[in-house]
Amino acid sequence: MQMREYIITVKDPMVWDTGLWDELTVNGLGDNFIPTRDIEVVNERPFNEWCAHFNLTDEEAKQIRQDSRIATVELQADLQEGVKKGFLAVRTSSNYNRHPSSTTNTMKNWGLLRCINQADPYNLNTSVTAEFPYNLDGTGVDVIVMDSGVEPNHPEFAVNADGTGGSRVVDFDWASLGVPGTASAASIGGYLGDSDGHGSHCASVSCGNTQGWASGAAIYSIRIFDGYDIRTGAALGAINSDIAFDLVKAFHLTKIAAGNTRPTICTNSWSYFGNYSGMTYTVWRGTQYNITSRNSTYGQVYFFRPAVVNYLDASATSCINAGVILVGAAGNYYHKCDVAGGLDYDNYYNSLYNGTVYYHRGSSPTRADGFINVGAVDTIITEPAIERKGSYSETGPRVDIYAPGSMVMGAYANKSSSTDAVQDPRNSNFYLNKLSGTSMACPQVTGVLACFLQARPTATAADCLAWLIENSTKNALNENSSGGTGYSNNFYLQGGNNRILYQPFKSSTRGSVTS
Repeated sequence: MQMREYIITVKDPMVWDTGLWDELTVNGLGDNFIPTRDIEVVNERPFNEWCAHFNLTDEEAKQIRQDSRIATVELQADLQEGVKKGFLAVRTSSNYNRHPSSTTNTMKNWGLLRCINQADPYNLNTSVTAEFPYNLDGTGVDVIVMDSGVEPNHPEFAVNADGTGGSRVVDFDWASLGVPGTASAASIGGYLGDSDGHGSHCASVSCGNTQGWASGAAIYSIRIFDGYDIRTGAALGAINSDIAFDLVKAFHLTKIAAGNTRPTICTNSWSYFGNYSGMTYTVWRGTQYNITSRNSTYGQVYFFRPAVVNYLDASATSCINAGVILVGAAGNYYHKCDVAGGLDYDNYYNSLYNGTVYYHRGSSPTRADGFINVGAVDTIITEPAIERKGSYSETGPRVDIYAPGSMVMGAYANKSSSTDAVQDPRNSNFYLNKLSGTSMACPQVTGVLACFLQARPTATAADCLAWLIENSTKNALNENSSGGTGYSNNFYLQGGNNRILYQPFKSSTRGSVTS
């Protein structure tokens, strides 16, 4: 009898205590479930009221799914056929630069200048030299970067802009929180260090002292991708992403219990994605079509598609309900992301491997209820100047706001990406580079919200979203530069929100707000 680790997510957390837990663990599988046997609990998830892990056979998992109290019974996401976790990346007078093919070590993140202006300050220029006035810098806010890790000694994360004063990256002992399944620092090569460069780049866009917004925030790292350290080449392990939001929740609640009311905001430039393998038919807007390969007519516009992992979404929402602000990248899969009740929300295809697969519901975990979901802004530097969403960016009603995401400058590893990495002028042992993707748009919003939370530390996730919407630049994205209103127009917003991130705290006078 082959057993695998399944994660059960309930519809209402109360059912654990009103019979379900005992039915699964004390009474075998109880009268409601067949066959009857003792069930092994793998992880009770004490910091997550929605989910728990059990060893089950595939047949038992199928039986349990039929119970009306159960939302989903899923294999761990990393074990699901065709589903993978991936990155979402394809002060003083400074050169804010969005050039598509060149990088120098004097260039700065062009999103900083764009998002303190309602109108595009670049017009037909690839760069503008300007000051960056501000009166908030995220001081008093804890920013958690859930990614490939953070290189703590990069000059971007120093206390001072010149790279001095020590690091703002905190070497926190995540195992000390008592969340079951948390890898020890020793077992994964330490909690600090970056296994790719992606995490450091995202951290610098949100919290870098020259490339980011919240240059006074404390930075914490949860590395969920393994690999090799970008500085030393040493092997780095990772924290299991299944429990990562439990860690964030426990971190925040532990602070609050100790009387520490610093806000917690977590930036997530990653998600799960899949492909269209094993298709037998598609149901699009209520009608079945017998197609066996992806078809753009039905919105299947790219080789990869967003993947839904329900237990991960439930974990994220639990974290948000505890008071954490979660910001996430919408995805780089070109798809429409609809909301419940929307025209395309229930579109699915049948898979030989995974059964019903919904492909217009966005990517987990950033699709989860309460997540602030961010798409990417691109530009056309030709006459006339046009601002539009990045062609790659997810769109549609579930995307809350858009921010600069193409060719964004930030900290990085000593390797090429869209352009060649350049040495940091403050320390030649560290590098800068431009990356593109909703991965870069997400931390722009995180950094702006860290500044907002400095001013309003009791703001909830709903408060943060409402503030972003209220202050956003409306209707500036051009949807028609490629023509058409169907799925094939990669710049059409598919009935979604036409909003660009705007930061109104842009006066150099403390306490003054220009809006």
